[in-house]
Amino acid sequence: MTKRLNNLKNSFIDQIKTIHHFLYFFTTKLRLSNPWNFKVPFLISIPYMLLLLSGNNDFALKGILASICTIIGIAGFGYLTNDLGDRNKDKIIQKENVTCDLSNVSLVLLFVLFLSLAIAPWFYFPMRKWSYLLLFTQFFLFYIYAFPPFRFKEKGELGVVVDSLYAHVNPAILAAYTFYLFTEETYQNFVSFIIFLGLWQFFVGIRGILFHQHKDYLNDINSGTKTFVTSIGKQKVSVLLKYIVLPIEAFTFILFASYFSFDQIYFLPIIITYWSWIIIKLKLNNTLKKVDFRSLAYQLLDNYYTLWIPVVILLGLVSNPTFNTISLLILHTILFKSVINLFFNWLNNKYSVIYRLFKFESWIEGAIANGLVFILYTLVLLGVYIGVKCCSAENIEIVELQLIFFRALILILVVQLLLLVYFRFRR
Repeated sequence: MTKRLNNLKNSFIDQIKTIHHFLYFFTTKLRLSNPWNFKVPFLISIPYMLLLLSGNNDFALKGILASICTIIGIAGFGYLTNDLGDRNKDKIIQKENVTCDLSNVSLVLLFVLFLSLAIAPWFYFPMRKWSYLLLFTQFFLFYIYAFPPFRFKEKGELGVVVDSLYAHVNPAILAAYTFYLFTEETYQNFVSFIIFLGLWQFFVGIRGILFHQHKDYLNDINSGTKTFVTSIGKQKVSVLLKYIVLPIEAFTFILFASYFSFDQIYFLPIIITYWSWIIIKLKLNNTLKKVDFRSLAYQLLDNYYTLWIPVVILLGLVSNPTFNTISLLILHTILFKSVINLFFNWLNNKYSVIYRLFKFESWIEGAIANGLVFILYTLVLLGVYIGVKCCSAENIEIVELQLIFFRALILILVVQLLLLVYFRFRR
């Protein structure tokens, strides 16, 4: 009996190790953890936007799960293609490259796996001629960027443009167009939406590849890889990034945000509030003048793209709570790092206002204090409700106002109760 239990235990441990090695290979060796953490959260927010703008979220959860599947497949195919194209160059400088350790059969199987993950969801998604064209363009750009006779990676400015197209512009437009069709083409201003989105993502991609080439400058010099940065030098690229690319990226982002705010009025104010908060925080810490432009770009732009935008859009969806919208918020919080996760980390700081507000020695103290806070929220919302009712009685249905008011109170009450329970049982 003991021997059998030991065998089962050893078998279970071996299975755990196998799963660990499997995950390590895909996340670390193939570097898929990079797009998962820094690209996918924003890319998946584009379908969220179309769901919000269309008001059609009946099959939202299925659509997002299918999107995640195709994103994993396309990202894996792209990273594998890029590593295969760089294999000989990476051998020269002894840089780790997963394709160097794989047999031809293993490479073929991986390409088939990623291609299957990328293509399979399109048997579920609605497709038009533009869908086929955008999908073909994605894989074609992978090829011409990485492999001869094109190998645009080493074609200076062309390489920068092609990288931006395959890494940012085409995926964003493909995601938007797919969910435009998925939501039955109900969003009337879609063409303008993708113009502003594509323009913004083009400069995000330009900045991203220049940052990457700037960082890999020495490796590219040693391996004989001719990139845009090795051609004109790091100093000139730094000036280009600081005074041209980054300001244009920020400007096109504001353009997109302004356009999006015509439908969702809160979108642009939240961005301005976030940027103001970051700048004030840096000033208070006396680090604003010391921080370099790269770090500032990560804090003001990248962190907002990946941590805030998805949650802001999801909260807009959850304002009309259904099983699908609430499930999407929970799913995103589980799968991706977001501002929600950071919020719970902040809760662990005992010096925060939230901690002092919800950490009580007894339930009675907590109930009394938070009851008063809830009454304050109620009075504020009631004042807003009465004001809007008096000013806009002819244009807004009173029932709709009452429903919004009720949902807001329920949401506040649920959040307060969850925080009370969290701090009560937290050790």
